[in-house]
Amino acid sequence: MDFLLNSSLIKYEIFFILASLVYIIFHIIHSIIFFFLNLWKRKNIEEKIVNEAMPVSVIIENHANETKVGVEEILEDKNNEELSNKEKDKLLNVVKIAKTKFSLGDIEWTKASIIEWLSINKDNRELNMLLAIIYENEHNYKKAELIYKDLVIIYDHDLEIHKKLGFVLSLQGRYELAYKIYKKSFSINENDQEVIEMVANLAYHIGEYTDAKIFAKLFLKNKPRNLEVLTVLAYSHINLTERIEALEILKKVKELDPYNSEIDNIIEKLKTEMELQHNFVINKKEEKREES
Repeated sequence: MDFLLNSSLIKYEIFFILASLVYIIFHIIHSIIFFFLNLWKRKNIEEKIVNEAMPVSVIIENHANETKVGVEEILEDKNNEELSNKEKDKLLNVVKIAKTKFSLGDIEWTKASIIEWLSINKDNRELNMLLAIIYENEHNYKKAELIYKDLVIIYDHDLEIHKKLGFVLSLQGRYELAYKIYKKSFSINENDQEVIEMVANLAYHIGEYTDAKIFAKLFLKNKPRNLEVLTVLAYSHINLTERIEALEILKKVKELDPYNSEIDNIIEKLKTEMELQHNFVINKKEEKREES
């Protein structure tokens, strides 16, 4: 019996070993196939976004060489400042590929390609915007700022460019200029909630409390429970010595943030100030009455 049991166990062990080997081999083959399939898909993303009429040189792997060829061709054919339809099509395809390369993480190629193609059309909005975004991601906000500044001159009513410029200025701590840019953004689109919120915050930060109050109220019409903007509104009222209005807003803040001890302290301070002011007024009236 022991012999038969041992034999059976050995058979099962052999079976499991073979099954494990088969699984390992299958897993290796599957991984290899999956790797090459992903590689093939990645390569084909670029081919699918361009027109069939696009030169093969643009989609081959050697991107540095292909870009130089494209640039040289256009520079040789270029007799005036206006781009031909053919040149515009080439630039459009470059923008598409640059965006795809950027999304795939090929930053260096994207940056080099954009800079080279901007030598042909320096005012191209899409290429400039993409280059500025790359600089933002690299925390090179000054370079991004310079690009956006050039673009707002050309595209004076482009809301996205103004918002981008205002944002990179804010990141550099240049709040007064950022405030002016966001005010210009508001004049372009008075319904943009992001712009309204930024104007309120920046206005408060630089001491423009009246504007901070106006824009905070405007923002709160659509989002009345926004804690940050309610706080901006309350502090703006305080700085404008509008204690009753400030107290009213702080009570709303307290409802939304009941465990905020700082708000409790400010509420008590305001109540004390209001009481002192009330007593001061009463005393002044009594003094006048006694004098008369």
